[in-house]
Amino acid sequence: MRMILFVFTSLLLGSGVNGQTLNPAPFNKSRATINKRGLLVIGSWAAANILYSGVAAGKSSGSTRYFHQMNTIWNGVTLGIAGLGLLRQQQEHDGLVNAFKEQSGIEKVFLLNAGLDLGYVAAGAYLRERSNNSGDRAKLTGYGESIMVQGVTLFVFDGIMYVLHQNYGRKLYRAASKLHVSSGGNGIGLRYRFGSRI
Repeated sequence: MRMILFVFTSLLLGSGVNGQTLNPAPFNKSRATINKRGLLVIGSWAAANILYSGVAAGKSSGSTRYFHQMNTIWNGVTLGIAGLGLLRQQQEHDGLVNAFKEQSGIEKVFLLNAGLDLGYVAAGAYLRERSNNSGDRAKLTGYGESIMVQGVTLFVFDGIMYVLHQNYGRKLYRAASKLHVSSGGNGIGLRYRFGSRI
């Protein structure tokens, strides 16, 4: 249904009723705001982890030391990704076609990430289990537990971001569903219903 709606709006939104068109700017702005806030949250989490675990690694030993080492490494990568994401937020994408593409794309990204996060948890559990029969028990235990914690954290984050974007995306699709295409002897017309709340 969304694809059909996307095709119709992509082809027909150049024309409006009495000069009116569906303005995607508020939707794009809100989506960017959701992303920015999410990236700031996960970036802050990563920075806090780096600071705490960076200090704690030097004061601990055994598997706890390796746990903090992996936290520092993992969150260094997370902080870098969050930083790049914030830089990307500066790019402006206008037009309703781009609004649909961006909305669909961002939902897929967070859904895919949530699946990958479960893979991280499984990989961490595997390392922890493997540590029982390894000469490097402390390292594998610490690394495994860290990866599990970070995987669960990212799963919660990506799940929340997916739900937020999906709910907000529904507003865009509902607004677009107010557009009506009709055909007559003189061609195709496009009508937009105003007045109802999104």
